[in-house]
Amino acid sequence: MFSVQGAVAQEDHAAAYQALAAQLNLSEQQQQQVRQLINAYAEKVGALQQRTAELRTEMQHVQLDTLKKSDIKRMSQSAGSVAARHTGAVLQTQLDFYNLLNTSQKREYLRLRKEGRVGGG
Repeated sequence: MFSVQGAVAQEDHAAAYQALAAQLNLSEQQQQQVRQLINAYAEKVGALQQRTAELRTEMQHVQLDTLKKSDIKRMSQSAGSVAARHTGAVLQTQLDFYNLLNTSQKREYLRLRKEGRVGGG
């Protein structure tokens, strides 16, 4: 289970890649690969959102009178790990997308990124 906000963010991410696919004139095979990338990304992020929700619940229910520095360190490390894996999922999806492009599509994609017309994930 993940948040509605997270689901909307995933839909926005998918829509952005689909619009970019149209703008770069991807072949049908490339478009299928993009759909696979989007689905894989959504699965990874869905699991990360679930873990984020679990951590948030854990923090809300922590007993402050018995909270130890080791507990804070453990929860902080868990949250950091989730953030790192999310960053990894975003960057890996961007790299995988870039790698399925041909030379002219890569050139156009890089131009769009430089102009700020391609989102960062």
